[in-house]
Amino acid sequence: MNIAADTPRSMHREVLEEVEKLLSTVDVDTTDNKLAESLMVAREVLSKIQAEVAENLVALENAADWDTFTVAFYGETNAGKSTIIEALRMLLGEEAKKDSQRQFKTLQEKYALDSESIRKTRADAQAAEAALNSLEERVKGLEESWAQRDEQLRRSVQQYDDDLRRTWESLNAFVKIYRFFFKLPEHLLLDEAEKVLASAEKHYDSEKAQLELDIERTSSELARLSQYADRLQSHLQELAPFADGAIIGDGRPDFTQVNQRYLFSVGGQSVALLDVPGIEGKESTVEKSIWDAVRKAHAVFYVTSKAAAPQTGDGKVKGTLEKIRGHLGSQTEVWTLFNKRITSPTSVAVGALVSSGEQSSLEVLNKKMNEHLGDSYQGALSVSGLVAFLALAECLVPDEKYARKQEKFFKQYDKASLLAFSGLDRVLEIFSQDSLSDYMARIRSANYQKTAKVLEAALSDMDVLQSTKFIPLVKHLEREYDSLVVQLGSITDGLKNRLSAITNSLVDEFKKNARKKAYSKIDKGISDDALKRHLERGLKTVEKSLNTRFSECVASEMALFSEEVRKLLERFEKHVGELVDMHSNFAIGGYEGSDPIELDIKGGINYFGLMGALAPLFWIPKAIAIGGVWGPIGVAAIVLTSLIAFYKSVKNVFRSDFKRSQQKKAVDENLKKIAGGLKAALNERTSGQIKEVNKHIETLQGQLSKPISAVQEINEILGSSGARLKILRENLLIKGVKL
Repeated sequence: MNIAADTPRSMHREVLEEVEKLLSTVDVDTTDNKLAESLMVAREVLSKIQAEVAENLVALENAADWDTFTVAFYGETNAGKSTIIEALRMLLGEEAKKDSQRQFKTLQEKYALDSESIRKTRADAQAAEAALNSLEERVKGLEESWAQRDEQLRRSVQQYDDDLRRTWESLNAFVKIYRFFFKLPEHLLLDEAEKVLASAEKHYDSEKAQLELDIERTSSELARLSQYADRLQSHLQELAPFADGAIIGDGRPDFTQVNQRYLFSVGGQSVALLDVPGIEGKESTVEKSIWDAVRKAHAVFYVTSKAAAPQTGDGKVKGTLEKIRGHLGSQTEVWTLFNKRITSPTSVAVGALVSSGEQSSLEVLNKKMNEHLGDSYQGALSVSGLVAFLALAECLVPDEKYARKQEKFFKQYDKASLLAFSGLDRVLEIFSQDSLSDYMARIRSANYQKTAKVLEAALSDMDVLQSTKFIPLVKHLEREYDSLVVQLGSITDGLKNRLSAITNSLVDEFKKNARKKAYSKIDKGISDDALKRHLERGLKTVEKSLNTRFSECVASEMALFSEEVRKLLERFEKHVGELVDMHSNFAIGGYEGSDPIELDIKGGINYFGLMGALAPLFWIPKAIAIGGVWGPIGVAAIVLTSLIAFYKSVKNVFRSDFKRSQQKKAVDENLKKIAGGLKAALNERTSGQIKEVNKHIETLQGQLSKPISAVQEINEILGSSGARLKILRENLLIKGVKL
């Protein structure tokens, strides 16, 4: 590998070129069809890995920052990342924060916005509104009371009027004339009731008019105060975007949906803070932003509000721990920030930010993070982002949430005490001038390690393929093949033994029948010449029968052998097919859209076609060419003739029963020699057949071993490519340190 040490910005492109070179070494011309198939599968696997590497390297190249030390605040949704960042912006004097504070103060002075006047305005408006509501309630009560009173008074007037009418109707004319000048008592009562009604009506109208006047005045005052309050609210809304804490979420999920970058300088060194969307938010909305941030970051703070190890998923949904391992596995520096939620000054009175129980839980968290992130994990720090923010905030919207909280804390503690309690000073040490003195080296190391991690992921893909697919498949195929070889050997041995048994059986039967017929002739009395002629005729008769029976038996055994081999090959094909299918489909890498690769190592191998390799073994001529067999039989006849001639020369010396015994003895000896000759000839013939069988079986085994060779070739290509990729990765890590 040749990565130019003085041009780190071109590193990603140079690494990509190196990867393309080493993975393209599999492009070798070959006339071997099986090797070509293996190379095709290996090339497809490696091209998928190369595509994944290229995709990730381009993403890293686009995200890489070589000048600004970038720290990402990454973690759970609503864990307080923005609150801690806001406190650091104020503490480190970020220019954008200074500008917003200047604009805040300018607007605040312009509109004379202070908590006291805002509270007074709001209190006056509330009082006016309460007064107006009270007056409206009084009017309503007055109207309801008058309605009842008016109805009662009018009923009295009507009653008196009815009484007067009845009394007047009962009087005679003289009395009526008299009462015209002097009113009846009923008339006086009616007059009094009408006076009471009129007086009550006047009092009601007067009281209601006064209340309505008061309502009108109060409404005018409330309108004036409301208008002023609206104007104040408008000014406050104009002020809010420049207030300290404007970037802090309001508790809604996914308040932060895109990365926010805050740039500042420490001792002339450029530093950026990234506010990253929560990892527990809606993945389709925030996943890209999260990956962009972790690719750009040179260090990461994992922010959590729980003093507990991140949880794993249930197998269906990724847990926090799996997300952390996936997002931060390539980082060089990762810290945990335990952001303890403190909302009351009474918690500060305890003195210690973290309890002993929380500290023990954080130790468990550290162990778990170390297991998954290794040497990149730096440990856990504890802070209270809200306390630090309240201690540092100078520009808070008057009489709003944070201003009221700050006032509550400042009543009991000063700024320095709250800041010391918050633990932010320990975080600040990471951003000190001394800590950032080697920030360029840390930037380079982080960028090179991320690139090395991409190669490591590719190596992992290749290792997984080898360990879970190709190596097990080779072992399974070898076991199947070894079993096949043993079974083929067993079947061939069985054929050999059966052919030998057939030879022995047929020759023994021939010998038995020939002896029986010869003995029968001898017992009846036969001359030596006649016996010789009898044996010669018998042998000629047996020849045709023996040829036919032997051919039929051998043909039957070869047919049985053929069927056994066919069934064995069928089983082998089925098992190999199942094994290959089981290991065939796999996807390279974990990125979205990765297409599965179809592994086809059985293509082109026709198992039934291989049966043709055994065809010569399954053809048996109608008659075995045993012309050579008659050689030993002719010799046996000559021996028989000599013996009989000997017996003739001395026949007068022996009795007839002795002659018969000698003839039988001569027959037995000659039949023994003839049988031996026949067995030798037939065994030689079957031995030749077995040799032919073995030769074709070896050819068959060679053909059937090709799937193993194909997978071994793929495995070797992956192994050699992986070895070269590993060297490239190690060189990258060395370059990242030495640059």
